Amino acid sequence: MADENSNDCVDRMEVDVLHAQTLPDSKVPEPPCRAQAGLPFDVLSHIFLECLPDKGFPTLSTKVAPMTLGRVCSYWRDVALATHVLWAAFNVTSLYYYSSTGYLSNGRCALGLQEWIRRAGQCALSFHVSFYSTNDPGMDVVDTILLHRRRWKYAEGHLPADKWEYVVSAIAEGTPLLEHFDISTDHGYTSTIQLSSTPFLQTLMIKSTHKVLGLEACGRSLRRLSIRIANWNDGWSYLVSCPNLEIFEVESEHDSGSFRVDSDVEVLEARNLVSLRISLTTASPLLDRLHCPVLKTIYFDSCDTDSILVSFLARSSPPLESLTITAPFSSEILLDCLYHTPALKSLTVYRRPVLTHADVKALQLGPDAEKNICPGLQNINFETCVGYSNMKPMVEMVVSRWRNGGVFHCMNSEGTSAQGCQLERTLRSIRLGGCDFVEYSSYDSAYFASQPEIARCIEEGLEVSEEPPSDSDSD
Repeated sequence: MADENSNDCVDRMEVDVLHAQTLPDSKVPEPPCRAQAGLPFDVLSHIFLECLPDKGFPTLSTKVAPMTLGRVCSYWRDVALATHVLWAAFNVTSLYYYSSTGYLSNGRCALGLQEWIRRAGQCALSFHVSFYSTNDPGMDVVDTILLHRRRWKYAEGHLPADKWEYVVSAIAEGTPLLEHFDISTDHGYTSTIQLSSTPFLQTLMIKSTHKVLGLEACGRSLRRLSIRIANWNDGWSYLVSCPNLEIFEVESEHDSGSFRVDSDVEVLEARNLVSLRISLTTASPLLDRLHCPVLKTIYFDSCDTDSILVSFLARSSPPLESLTITAPFSSEILLDCLYHTPALKSLTVYRRPVLTHADVKALQLGPDAEKNICPGLQNINFETCVGYSNMKPMVEMVVSRWRNGGVFHCMNSEGTSAQGCQLERTLRSIRLGGCDFVEYSSYDSAYFASQPEIARCIEEGLEVSEEPPSDSDSD
């Protein structure tokens, strides 16, 4: 019976598709002037919009909104068809065409999408389209999407190289409404992306090493740029051409070597940059010449072993709130970085640098406020970065940030002792993943969360998660 109902839904959608082929544009239903039964048009239309997915775009399925909305009664169908924005976004992937739960059959994919887009009226289009092989069923929907390039607003997904080239060509020919582009293609495939006809582009995310041209047309509108670079002259030119960037994510295609920048610009003032993600062999060419006074987030993954990050933070003095580190420099450099980021709320350290007893103890809060490192930390995440040691320093550090060490005796402005300098509790969570504590290998295999002091903190609301190291984690 379930299969019969499913096939019935598909058949009715296919009737809609065939009917749409003979229905002139002038016959598209107009908004009802009044409710024939139940709620008025504008109220019901608003409710329909609330039925769309909270995340992602609606699929071409007769089992979910918006298509299911038109199957209640003729009035609901009229309202759904007249609410063009209901149909302004869609999600199509090869996975759906193997389903028997209301998705369009292979032979009706393109026809169904044509009808869907027709129902969108003149609305700008947003879509997610994912195919990984030219032999995927339903690949002809990409040709349908290409026909409407001048209405693209938000484009994301993945396509094989041959179809991806058609998308890039469409952008070069003109996508005047495009604001977001994040369509990836086969790994290692490279080409040229021409952006001279995308004046409103705000987000550009490309995961292969493509050459980007035409940034003079959209450079000032770009707010997020995620790129993979072959040389720093390309990467630096992207930064210089996009003065209003808020998010910059950059990685290199090489595992070793260094990059050189040929530019007359000595220091680039990135006044709007709030998030910086670096995955590079060396970050010196960037950080040595970049000033980010409002930066709030850094993800630093580099082979640099010097204090380049420390000097960058000291020079920019950003109000940093989140710091993620994967780098072979010493724990002393890490602590120096933390001294320059007093407003930090989230700290993640992956594998390197390795933290010792003394390093963890340095993070403990005490009565001398001037010596406290990042007192406002809310989330701490240590991944395989704690060497073979016992849990006691970590327990003391966590308890000091959770219980604040009681009421401290502080010195007032007159130099006399005063009570009541209790720090505000800010710690919310700590994660320990793959940290090599001796307790894990003991006879009883004691866990961090089972330590009496930590157990009490957990009862009071602290979130603690831990994952002991496996054999593969040991180096």
